[in-house]
Amino acid sequence: MTLSLGKRSLCLFVYLLVLDGVAIFFFTRGFLLTRTELSVFSECSDVSNCPSCFDRSLKCHTEDQQAEDLAANRPTSGLLIDSHCTHGLDEGAKNVAAGTSKQVNDFNEGCWTLPAIKKAVILIIDALRFDFVAHSRNFNGEPKPWMDKLSILQRLVEEQNSTARIFKFIADPPTTTLQRLKGITTGGLPTFIDIGHSFGAPAIAEDNLISQLQRTGKRVVMMGDDTWMQLFPTQFSMAYPFPSYNVKDLHTVDDGVIRELFPALHRNDWDVLIGHFLGVDHVGHIFGVESPLMVEKLKQYNDVIENVATLLKNMSEPGGLLEDTLLIVMGDHGQTLNGDHGGGTPEEVETALFALSTHHNSRSSLPESLKSCEVEDPVIGCISSIPQLDFSASMSSFLGVPFPYGSVGQVNAELFDLVARDAVSSTTHVEDDTVWSKASLTLMEHYKEVLCINSWQVKRYFEAYSAVAISGFPPQDLARLTDLYSTAQNINTTERDLFCSWASSTDESSRKATRQRILDEVQKQVEAFREYLKAAAALARSQWTQFGIEWMVVGLSFLIASVVIRAAALRRLSHSGKQRWEAGLFPTKPLLINSIGASYPIIMLVVLHPLLTRTPLQPVVTYIRDNLSIVVVCVTVGASVMAYLTSSPRSFSEKKFRTLANEQKSDHRKWSWDMEVDFRSIAATVFVILHGFSLFSNSYIVAEESVINYLMASSSIVYLRYSIKARSKIVQALCFMVLVWVLPRVQTLALFKGMKAVDSSGPLYSTLASRNLLLQVILTCTTVVLPLLVVTWILRCRLGRSHYCAGRLWKTVRSGVSISYFLIGVYWIIMDLTNTEFITMDDDMMKIVRLYIPRIIYMTSVVVVLATITAVIFSWARPGVEVASSAKLLIETGASVAAGSSGTILLLMGRRGPLISMLVILEVWCFLELQAITTTSGSTDLSDAEDERKRVDKIVQSFGATADWSMVALQLFFSTGHSCAFDGLHFSAAFIGFDDFGFYQQGILLAVETFGASHLLPVFGLPVIILLGQNLLRSRGRDDERMVITEVTKGYLWFGTLRAIIAVITTASVCIQRRHLMVWGIFAPKFVFDALGFLVLDVLVILATAIFLIFRRPKQHEA
Repeated sequence: MTLSLGKRSLCLFVYLLVLDGVAIFFFTRGFLLTRTELSVFSECSDVSNCPSCFDRSLKCHTEDQQAEDLAANRPTSGLLIDSHCTHGLDEGAKNVAAGTSKQVNDFNEGCWTLPAIKKAVILIIDALRFDFVAHSRNFNGEPKPWMDKLSILQRLVEEQNSTARIFKFIADPPTTTLQRLKGITTGGLPTFIDIGHSFGAPAIAEDNLISQLQRTGKRVVMMGDDTWMQLFPTQFSMAYPFPSYNVKDLHTVDDGVIRELFPALHRNDWDVLIGHFLGVDHVGHIFGVESPLMVEKLKQYNDVIENVATLLKNMSEPGGLLEDTLLIVMGDHGQTLNGDHGGGTPEEVETALFALSTHHNSRSSLPESLKSCEVEDPVIGCISSIPQLDFSASMSSFLGVPFPYGSVGQVNAELFDLVARDAVSSTTHVEDDTVWSKASLTLMEHYKEVLCINSWQVKRYFEAYSAVAISGFPPQDLARLTDLYSTAQNINTTERDLFCSWASSTDESSRKATRQRILDEVQKQVEAFREYLKAAAALARSQWTQFGIEWMVVGLSFLIASVVIRAAALRRLSHSGKQRWEAGLFPTKPLLINSIGASYPIIMLVVLHPLLTRTPLQPVVTYIRDNLSIVVVCVTVGASVMAYLTSSPRSFSEKKFRTLANEQKSDHRKWSWDMEVDFRSIAATVFVILHGFSLFSNSYIVAEESVINYLMASSSIVYLRYSIKARSKIVQALCFMVLVWVLPRVQTLALFKGMKAVDSSGPLYSTLASRNLLLQVILTCTTVVLPLLVVTWILRCRLGRSHYCAGRLWKTVRSGVSISYFLIGVYWIIMDLTNTEFITMDDDMMKIVRLYIPRIIYMTSVVVVLATITAVIFSWARPGVEVASSAKLLIETGASVAAGSSGTILLLMGRRGPLISMLVILEVWCFLELQAITTTSGSTDLSDAEDERKRVDKIVQSFGATADWSMVALQLFFSTGHSCAFDGLHFSAAFIGFDDFGFYQQGILLAVETFGASHLLPVFGLPVIILLGQNLLRSRGRDDERMVITEVTKGYLWFGTLRAIIAVITTASVCIQRRHLMVWGIFAPKFVFDALGFLVLDVLVILATAIFLIFRRPKQHEA
């Protein structure tokens, strides 16, 4: 059976979708692999492998000699090393000797280290920016409205500077809640692919702080964000989870935490209490940081923290219920001013940690060399920074539980000094230099022992990881780490010799000097351990992901093959009207034969595997058997690619090839690109090259929006040149130039700054509108009513009265679109008036407005699109129809689908949607008007027939228009507030019309909002651009619908080729830059967005091809 040209086009696009999907799958398999998670858990008995950390190195006397020292009133080692400090080490050694892994139920018992606290209260404020906590005097400029609202934290530090500290808490991207919770509790670095688990995440299978607390008998109570239950479904002794995905719900989670928090503080059924607040995160997502609601939410938290701190103070007396309790207030990540997070910008990775110890005030014994200063506060002193990587190890040390097996963080020195110094303060009540030196030495010795265990744990993990992982850490890097570890351990010998010298000396001045030297040696060893841990963390950051180079190469090769196949298909379509070439557009038989033939030997090798044992082929066959499905897919797709590229027109139609042999001899263009290159094609090529090469730079990826705007402005100058040369449509060219400049700047206007996709307004908008009703009406009319009226007028009057959208189908579509736009206007008018409190509505009426009006708009869009498809199926061109009629019907279909879906897209774009839609449709209208100039200029002297033949034979005729249209699509993506980063996703748009979270409904709405304006509308609008540009509406040929199909297929192939080139460049860039510092913060998100957008484009092209070229009544003459 011979396939028609339209069906071959559809088969080709389906094949390209499969090829692109396989290519991206293979590349992501090699690039976005998660690290190997070891399912090993730390045990108390593990310390038997670390004898040096339990060596009481400063004991150089026997027990009899120590007794003599005491009788002679000479200091013993106990004055330097308080036995209380190392009790946990002795207990750990006893456990090792007994071969047990006991539970830690007593405060005086420890597993690896002595517990420094009995209980911990951890309050997590989701999306806590650093400037929410630090004083406004530490930031340049005028204080912002949201600053100094958590004043209780600053006051506690000022009043109790010795027992309360503020730290800058540095997160690792991606800065989403799930990845941050995983990193905080495991002490590891969650890899980029974990971003896919942000919804419906699986439980953490590797060792973590929560599991260690449970395994050692600690009772953990959690309340708040239900993400904790997904990660730790069975580890909590009590849990009060609240739904977290409804970002429009500002109070349910917070109110639930507050309701359960204070009763829990009065109970004695917990050791660690976790409260996770979500209000700040949700306010940021919906209203932005600058919203008055953010200030209210911060004030609410301030009252809660103040009450908790007061309660801790009152109940922390000796024997009290909250004695030796540590209060931690921290964020999991920050957020931008628009409330977004997920990327690696300073606003997103910088959050805060506040620590309050209920120990008695005591002087800090930490040497200055171990302190850091991130922010110099004139009142409270230096604010240091703590990586979130260090949280798990630090808390494990404070609570006396084993460090998580996969932790690569270190116990933070300043936090350790704040929490653990009370362990030595009982022997150092007199704060003079001599006693402080003793206290400092005692603290440093304790910290040294903790870092020794910390370093041993990291070293153990690195060795185990390298032994298990397919591609572990490089041997030379491991050797360097081993040298650092050995250096730190060897310092212990010098320290022991100095101590023995101090113990045997009777001269007080000599003993004092020796004691200072001992302190210096201990500090030197501490620095050595810290250097080792710092180097280990740096190595983990650079090598954490196992890049599968072979899979990345295969995936990139398939993507390049996709570009080449598109180019080959364009070449074959250049011989329009020659059916042997059109049959080569999708050679069915060669593809099937080669694909099946290539996979058959692979399957036979697996079947014959038992017979091939103990042969040289056994390793290969075993690998194929273990990865059969992947190998078969790889071989099959590879064979099909080779079949497509090597297939010859001779095999498509042998007889026709022979009968046309003479024609081919005279056709010197047989294997040539039949190009007529004009200035616009050259400019478009230059623009594509510039955009492509800019993607190799992380700076240009961040500034990609500016790059696209610059290229669009340059393109508008090219169109102005054509208009001036043709002395036609100069006004449209000037308008196009102005609109290209204005459109990207709408979202940056102060009037819209901070606006979200839901029922909210920006701060400046709210401030201006709240002054009087007249101003509110003016703002609403200019930003909502007027743009919607202009768009409706263009669709109903200008487009409806044109000669290519005057059919019954368009009349039906424009009625549905008018209804959608009217409801959108009603929706935003009511929201504006209610938000500024000029009108009030009861809850039932507001529910109708919030929920049911958006749903009616969604349903209207679905009905219009389905009606368009139905009309196309039953009303397509019949035999004998003119080319112009076919082109008109196809243009009307494309405009109908784009306009029908625009209602939903416009609503999801948010409050600025009407204004942006007006500018977009005006820009597109000017772009359409300019296409006739660029195609007719230079060919006005040709007859219609000559112009038609010349146009059909030129493969690059539609390249310039398609390249410019692709640039318009990219500009739409950025102009609607998106970016190639996860903080560019407008999650709040997914809740327009819904209060409850549903994975599929919110996922669909988020996808439509993200890719609707930049993918769906351009794909269905492309045939309009192509056919208008080719002037097929003026064609008088009959029975030549093949011409329309050819031009539309060319347009989609060019559009796909341009996007495929960008996908190849992005993929190659991320492959080359895989060890770049910003690979996870910039390059990887760019790859993910381009890859998903590329696949979405393939799917939409298939749908558009099916609607335009397949859903029609068959023609009798069609082959």
